This record gives sequence, C-alpha cells and structure tokens, in this order.
Amino acid sequence: MDWYNNFFTQNAVHMHVMSGHYNFYLVFLSYVIACLASYVALDMSAHLRKPTTLAFHLTWLAGGAFVMGAGIWSMHFIGMLAYEMSMPMTYDIGWTGLSMLVAVVTSLIAFLLFMQKNPRLMHYLLAGLLLGIAIPSMHYTGMAGMNGVHISYDPGIFSLSVIIAIIAASVALWLSVMSDKGSTIKKMRLKIGSALIMGVAICGMHYTGMFAAVITHGKMVEEALPVDPTLMSVFIATITISILLVALILSTTKYYLDASLKSKSDFLEAVINNISGGVIVCNSKEALTLQNSTITKLYGPMLNKLTSIGEWAKAHPLYKADDETTKLDEYPLFSALQGKEVKDIEVIMKDYKGKKHVMSVDGSQLRDTEDENMGALIVLNDISQRKDDEELLRYRATHDMLTDLPNKTLLLDRLNQAIVTANRQNTKVSVIFIDLDNFKYINDALGHSIGDQLLKVVAKRFKALLRASDTLARFGGDEFVIVVTDQEDVHNSIRGLLERILASIAEPYVVQKHKLNITCSIGFSTFPESGKDVETLLKNADNAMYQAKEKGKNNYQFFNTLMNTQIRRRFEVESDLRSALLNEEFFLEYQPKLDIKNNHIMGYEALVRWRHPKLGVIPPLEFISIAEETGLIIPIGDWVLRKACKQNKEWQDAGMPPLRVSVNLSARQCKESGLFNKIKKILEETGLDPQYLELELTESTAMSNPVEFIKMLEQFREYGIKTSIDDFGTGYSSLNYLRQFPVGCLKIDKSFIDEITKKDGDLSIVKAIVSLGHSLNMDVIAEGVETKQQLKHLMANDCDEIQGYYLSRPLSAENMVDFIKNYPKNKK
Repeated sequence: MDWYNNFFTQNAVHMHVMSGHYNFYLVFLSYVIACLASYVALDMSAHLRKPTTLAFHLTWLAGGAFVMGAGIWSMHFIGMLAYEMSMPMTYDIGWTGLSMLVAVVTSLIAFLLFMQKNPRLMHYLLAGLLLGIAIPSMHYTGMAGMNGVHISYDPGIFSLSVIIAIIAASVALWLSVMSDKGSTIKKMRLKIGSALIMGVAICGMHYTGMFAAVITHGKMVEEALPVDPTLMSVFIATITISILLVALILSTTKYYLDASLKSKSDFLEAVINNISGGVIVCNSKEALTLQNSTITKLYGPMLNKLTSIGEWAKAHPLYKADDETTKLDEYPLFSALQGKEVKDIEVIMKDYKGKKHVMSVDGSQLRDTEDENMGALIVLNDISQRKDDEELLRYRATHDMLTDLPNKTLLLDRLNQAIVTANRQNTKVSVIFIDLDNFKYINDALGHSIGDQLLKVVAKRFKALLRASDTLARFGGDEFVIVVTDQEDVHNSIRGLLERILASIAEPYVVQKHKLNITCSIGFSTFPESGKDVETLLKNADNAMYQAKEKGKNNYQFFNTLMNTQIRRRFEVESDLRSALLNEEFFLEYQPKLDIKNNHIMGYEALVRWRHPKLGVIPPLEFISIAEETGLIIPIGDWVLRKACKQNKEWQDAGMPPLRVSVNLSARQCKESGLFNKIKKILEETGLDPQYLELELTESTAMSNPVEFIKMLEQFREYGIKTSIDDFGTGYSSLNYLRQFPVGCLKIDKSFIDEITKKDGDLSIVKAIVSLGHSLNMDVIAEGVETKQQLKHLMANDCDEIQGYYLSRPLSAENMVDFIKNYPKNKK
C-alpha cells in the first residue's frame, strides 16, 4: 500500500506545499489545441467508418492515432507549462516520452472505437471506460515527469478527473457518429460545436487533474536544464498545430476526393438505375462488381452475395426457348467478357419468386484507353409482356374473337396441311360447311347482342361433338366449317356426325331469357373425290350446303357433280338478272280470284315472269330468291307494281269491269323507309284509284317488326289501298299483333289446301284459319285450289275466295281479258 500512500494525500495538506499560478495565455493556447485536436479527430474518424481497403484502414488508423495523440499530448504539456511555480521546472525525458506514447495509444483506442458506424449503448459505455482510463493515464504519466517535486493527489478530485474523462470520451464517440449525417454545412457546424465542447471537456479533465495535485519539494536534479514555459509552449504549439493542420488538409482533401468520387458514383448509379433494363457488370477476373436496382428486384438481395459469373450461373441458370439450360460459356456476361457479340439474345430466367421472364440480352466488353480488357456488362430487358402481346396478336390473327374458334386464315392453313398429309398417307379429308337457317331473322328481331350470344352457344355445341384432332372454324357470319381427318368409312362416319350435328343444333336455346329455336343446313365434300385443293373443297362443300337450303333447310347434302351444273346455272341466272330490266326481259301474267259465294271474279294477282334470251322462261321460284339476296328485288318489285297498276288502269279505261289487282311485296321492299310514298307516286302516275290495288305481304315479314308493320298498314288503309297476309299458316304469328293488323284478307297457303281432302289435320287447320279470319273481320282466300273436291271442302267451311289452277292458270294480259269477258256466272 506504499504506492497508494505516496500517490494520494492521507493527512492534512503539508505546510511546505508549493503553490503557483496559471499563465492565462498558455491556458487559452492549450484550449485552442484541444479544440483543434478534437476537430481533426472527429474529421479523420469519419473516414474510418467508410468502406475501403484494409491497407487504407491501417494507414489512416496509424496516422490518425499519431496526429491525435500528438495533439492531446501537446495540449497536456502546454497545460502543465501554463502552471508557473517559484522554482524553474525541468522534465524527465523518459516520463515525458512515455506520456506522449500513452497519448498516441489512447488515440489509437479512440479511433478503433470510432470506427463503429452504428454504435449501440454498449459501445458508448465501453469507449467511456477505456478512454476514461487511458487519458488520465497519459495525464498523470506526464505529471510524473516533473523533476524536483513530489506530487500526490486528492482522491476525490482525482476521481472527478477520471469521470470527466469517461464522459468526454463517450460524448466524443456520440458526436463523431452524429457528425457523419446531414449536409456538408450541417456536418461542419456539428464538428465545430463538438470540437469546442470536447475542448472544454479535455481541458476540464486536465485542469481538474492539476487541481487534484499536491506538489511539494522533492529531490533536485542539478544536471537537468531549466525550461522556459512560454518559449517551450510556443515551440510545442507550433509543431503540434502544424501537424494538425497538415492532417486536416489531408482529411479535407480526402473528403473532397471522396465527394468527387461519390458524385461520379452517384451519377453512374443514377444512370444505371434509370436504365429500364437490368444491368450487370463484371471485371476482367469474372468477379461481379455492379448491378442496378432492376436486377436486384428480379434476383433479390441474394445476388449481392454472389462474387463471380460462375456462382451466378449456378445459382440463377438461364434457359433457352426449349427449356435447355444455358452453359457457362454461353452465358451472356461470360460471352461478352470473351469479346463475343451479344446482341438481342433471348433467354428465359426465373426471378427469386420462381416466376419466369423472357429477357432480351445485349452486352459488350469494357476496354480502357489503352485497349485493355476491364471487364464486361450486359443489359437484360424484360420482353415478357411484348412476347405475350405478340402471342395475343398471332392468336387474334388466327382466331375468331367472338367464339374463340379458328378463323378463316387458320382454317385454310390447317386444311392445306391436312391435304398434304392425306396425299402422302393416301387417306381422306372431309370438309363440312354449315350455315345456320334464318339466323338473320334473330338478329333483326332481337338484336345483334342476342345473335352473338347464340353463336357462342352454337359453337360450344359443335365442339362437344368433335374429336380433338378435328378442326372447327368460324368461316364468317353464321357460317362454320369442320375439317375431319383419318376417317376409314368416310360417308358412314360423316353421316353419323352430321345427323348428330343437326339434332344438337335443333335443341332449344335460352339466351337472355329468350327461348330460341334454330336449325342448320350442311354441305359436305371429300378429298380427293370432291376436289384436290383447299379452294375446290370449300367451294364444293359450300355448293352442297346451298343445295341443303334449297331442299328445305335443316338437312345435309353430299357434294356431287350435278351440283356444279346447278351452281353454274345459278351463277348465270344471277349474272343475267342484273341486265334483265334494262333489256325488258320481264313480263307479267295474271291469275284470277273467284268469290265462291257469289261466283264472280273479284280480281287477279300479277305474277312476274322472266323470258331469258338463252334459257327461255325462268320460273319465279328460280330467280326471286336470287333477286332477294342481291337486292335486285327492289327495282324488279317497282317495275311489277308500276306495270300492274298501269295495266289495270288501261283495262278499266277500255271498258273492263273495275277489278282489284294484287301485287306481292317482298320482305326487302317492306323495309324501305319511303315505300308508302313510292307506291303513292306510282298510283298517281298511272292514274289507278287506290281501292283497286291490293298489296300481299308474307306472314314472316309482318312479324319481323310488327310495330313498324302496323304503322305502314295504317298508311295504306287510310289511303285506300287494301292489304292481305300471304302464305298464312307457314310462319309464326302473335294473335295479339294479328288482331291489330289493319288488313282485309288472310290468304291460306297452298301447302294446307293440297291435302284437305286426304288429311283431317290440314282440313282442321283450314277451318281454324277461316274462323280466325272471320272473327277478325277479314276475308279468307285459299290459293292453290286445283280440284273440285278441294273447292267443295272450302265452300262447306265458309271460305270466301279461291285462286288456283282449278279456276285458271296464270294468263297473259290478252288471255286475261278473254277470261273475264267469257267467264260463265253459273259455273261452280
């Protein structure tokens, strides 16, 4: 315990205690050095918290510890010199040098603690404890170097100096870390403020330690030279400040260089991160050195732990389109590093979530100004969306958007492939052409939205009947085509398929609460019998489908060579029909109508005929449907109406009894917006009184748009024109609308008259129509009456009028005059 008794005072202060006073200027100088040393320490410590090489850390750590140690030691020594006593002071070189070594070691400890970038509470406490011991050790070691005196210390004040050192060290670490944050100006302000505070703390510790010292005379050292405090202080301060300024200049320069590099780095990072694609860079040794945020998002943070191209290729393989893994020497970054061309290479990669991406890769080798290989970079652009869009466009180009079936383009391609395969394997290909019957009426009556929904359901029914190897395509509108391959017994197997199609399509539909019924007509051709190319097979299947239409619809027809003859005739008729009006090839015949109750002629129906210059007289059944399809029925109908009215007026002017002429209006004519005005104009031009004109309209036409039809009939009635519903019973009528129709006559279709003498059902229908017509105050006329027995049945059931071969065939204008003049009133 002798050292303790010698180091700390035990009794009252000895009467021979030496006293002195402080040189204010030197005290101030020590504070300035403490502040400057603190500022330099704060400034230099920030560099140690930045990521850099080990060599830089060691060099900066050693230099910084020396500079900081020299600053603290000089502050301490000048502080000791500032205390002037009655005797000249000398200092032991060994103890003085040891105190400087302690200062350097203390600074080294401080820098090691300051290297912690994000310190926690334990780091602050550890720093305070270590430096709280190290700094007082330096101070009291230096005090031991004073010659000729004996120094002991007051325990309480000594302890206070250590506490000040601990607090000062902890604050130093905290301020050092805080000074790293914020703008440059904010950092500088914080460092200056921190340096001033730390200067006070360091000086406070030093002068507290000096105040704790009890100095008494000791053994004199005669050989030691006395020291002039002022000169020595100036000398030490000059050297120390010079060292600190040099260190500060170096630190500031380092800051400037770091800022310049950071600016360039930030600019480079901003450029790379603003590249839409992912960027990966490697050096010449295949080490990964840089990647942008796009790559990080794709691969995740794990990519940062990969150090080479090989590790990356192993952890994140790239795939070709066929799912084959890309080999290392095919890896785009490796290829670019070897100087190979990397341009628009498409690869498939999986991100860190396992999702696949299609990437387009471009890359190049990096070379310096002396053309040395520095490494390589690649840019990966995610083209997954573009690929999806391209695929969607290809799909839309080959598929119908409404039904999702192959369209005409894809159909032609598949049919061509099927023909090539069949030709090579000596097999057959069947082409089935389907058209929905009367689909147009559904569109007209209920709207295209209902029609589109119906087409979707029809397509599903088709698909349910086919094999996966068959092709079902929407050819256009309400037309579908099926291509069937690999059939052994073509006709029997296809016949079974066609019958199933007819039955399935005829099943009722419910679309948006509408109950619908529809049928289809089907044509069928076979390779190679019906044709050896795509165009011929489709054309012949289409021709067969038209034959099914002409045979009453809702049936199928196989193509045969006779159909070509019929199709050619139809084409010829359609072509010549366009010039028939100009060449005045149409003429009218007239069929009389008889009032069977009074046995007198009530009027006659005008029937159009076509005398073809080559084909002879073509019956209406052959060319009227073509005229309807082509729209030529409009000018032909106008001609018939004008010719019939003109003829009737001429007969009346010639003294014939005034009779009513009946003219048929087609569905196409009834849809004309100016129909009434056109008919009115024709009557005015021909001079025929409206009461002598009767317009016959079909039941299906009346029901296609009953509201508008009623408006048109009202116009005719008000003007005096009589109207009748033709072919009654063959369509579908709403009794609610029928009772509202202002028509004067119902015309029973010939199909019911043909069998009234043989089938009770048809006779019952005729009775019902007659009863219905009379209940609605309408006359009833039966057309197609050919026998006396039919006439008797009609008379027995109170029918009003007849028309047909029994009375007369259609007559020319001249023969019609003779028939009227010579008709015997007593004939029945």
